[in-house]
Amino acid sequence: MAEHPDPVDVHVGRRLREARLLAGQSQTALGRALGVTFQQVQKYENGANRLGSSRLWQAAQHLNISLDYFFEGLPGYSTVVDTSVPAEPSMPPVNENEEINEELPELVQLYYQHGFNVRRAIKGLVKAVADRDRRAS
Repeated sequence: MAEHPDPVDVHVGRRLREARLLAGQSQTALGRALGVTFQQVQKYENGANRLGSSRLWQAAQHLNISLDYFFEGLPGYSTVVDTSVPAEPSMPPVNENEEINEELPELVQLYYQHGFNVRRAIKGLVKAVADRDRRAS
């Protein structure tokens, strides 16, 4: 076993902790979702144990974040955009409203071009506007 954790594991662990705290979850709750103990979550967060790809995937799904989130801010890391796939996701029509059907794919694409903090702010803004609209009705 290495004497010092790998810097990448430390970075990913810090990002895991940050995402968990932003989600308002305890280590125990995250551990349950990942099928591990809270002590194992502590080891992941400290970088003492590295997260395997399946656990990283589970954590991202559970915390509702992208996999990129774990690596953002890591020296030398940049998001790679695959230009071999269409930029717009193919989505089934939401309803018969043609305007919404045209806007939604663009909004989703713009949303996912940003990091976790920007997406969280956008989500909060949309919720605030919807709440205000509901109260005004």
